[in-house]
Amino acid sequence: MKGKHELRHNNPTARAIEQKLFSEVGDTSSRIFDKILEIKRYIDENYDRRISISDVIKNSCINKTYLCKYFKLITGYSFADYINNIRVQKAKEILKNREIPVTEVAALMGYGNSSYFIEVFKKFTGYSPLEFRKIIVKKSDHP
Repeated sequence: MKGKHELRHNNPTARAIEQKLFSEVGDTSSRIFDKILEIKRYIDENYDRRISISDVIKNSCINKTYLCKYFKLITGYSFADYINNIRVQKAKEILKNREIPVTEVAALMGYGNSSYFIEVFKKFTGYSPLEFRKIIVKKSDHP
């Protein structure tokens, strides 16, 4: 049986993060760590839906300060940037299909506004979705 404070994770990075959490918040570290991983999993599975921090806070019973601080510590991203990064990575795959308009890609990724999607995409990649698509098409045409 594992001790009260023994780390339950085999991944060295997860162990290091949980150890850091434990040093900062004591016995509640495992609970916070598990909540953040649960929230991360929810985002990974529902990135194409509207996800608000207030809804996540209500459903996870974690306060906003803890969520923001420890979500960034564990994932390396702020809550909003994590969602946007997941969406951009998924959008990059869809943009390989030249038949799907950028406005449709934006909607598929959960963005109600394609202009905002374009802004976010450029922030994470350095290219607009159309510029990215041209680069991908050029690479696939010239192997």
